[in-house]
Amino acid sequence: MSKIELVLFMITLLVVFIGLIFSLKKIINNEDPSTLFFTTGIGFALDSFGGNFLSNLNFAFSNIKNWKTNFRLNLSFSQSNFSSTELCTGIFFVVIGVLFVLYTKKRLFILNINGYSETKVEDHYKSLKLSQFSFKEKEIDIINDIKVKMTNDEADRIIKRITRKVDSFKEESKDNKRAYTGIAQIPFIVYAGTLLRKVNFDRFFEFDKMQTHTYRELSDKCEYEKLENNTDFSKFDKEITDILVAISTTKQITNEKLSHFKSNNIVQLALKEPKDNAIQSKQQLVDYKNKIIDVLNDLQVRFPKLEKFHLFISSQSCLPFEIGKVIEDYRNAETIVYHFDMQSEEKYPWGIVINGKNKGKFVDRRKN
Repeated sequence: MSKIELVLFMITLLVVFIGLIFSLKKIINNEDPSTLFFTTGIGFALDSFGGNFLSNLNFAFSNIKNWKTNFRLNLSFSQSNFSSTELCTGIFFVVIGVLFVLYTKKRLFILNINGYSETKVEDHYKSLKLSQFSFKEKEIDIINDIKVKMTNDEADRIIKRITRKVDSFKEESKDNKRAYTGIAQIPFIVYAGTLLRKVNFDRFFEFDKMQTHTYRELSDKCEYEKLENNTDFSKFDKEITDILVAISTTKQITNEKLSHFKSNNIVQLALKEPKDNAIQSKQQLVDYKNKIIDVLNDLQVRFPKLEKFHLFISSQSCLPFEIGKVIEDYRNAETIVYHFDMQSEEKYPWGIVINGKNKGKFVDRRKN
């Protein structure tokens, strides 16, 4: 190997090393490095012909009738500058790029809505038996927004951010498997769900903030308690236009907590013994969601003049998220989902309309 070839070889190794460093940085940041590999590889491959490969092609095709002869003739002038090392390096980078494209097609995209604390899957991926580079997490951070008093303008700003982030997630993940997790204000969780109708989620992660302080995944199936509806409808007026629906799987929503609504038209959907992390499996989640939607549809049949649902949910966020995905804009009565605030005189001081012509409207009970 001549001194010139040795210098070129060392330069090639340096470029390869720098390329690998940049690629590793992209991987750590959950970015796709395949484009970098492709462009670097193609650059090396073309440069291996002494920078004359494209001019050779151009010369040959400009004389199309004798292109084979012209191409061979013109190529022969650049053979002395040919570098097999650069060509092999270029092919290596292109192959790595192809492998990364195939790898990223299998990557799991995780939607994470944080409204109370910065809880990321990337800090707990080992508890879910995920590899560091096998997923991409899309976080919707509304933590600081919730610390101020909720107003119409503040709610509108949060909704716009959620809409923008969810749309981005939907587009990025369209060819991949999806997962959901989050701990945030129930109205915003439900609203996010409404933006993902007909979008399938393959996995659900729950953060156990009471015991393990890490993530766990909902299993496929398990034994579980049924969600019961023991409402006595005989006391309901057939002419009512509003109904309160309380859903309790973690904490019991008592009628006393809803006393400020001054209504006796309360439907209670609850477990006999609500508890933290009551939902343990995807099948359980689906059954609870279907039960709730069936009840809402039945109420519209029972009470033909029904115009509005007031929805109160005490549950892990996966349930309101799934409810949002199936409540329709025009087949279901207008539905307002409320936020619980233990320190407020009125325990459900505000809510968000999540369907129909008023979708996204902020409802402030504190004015009443």
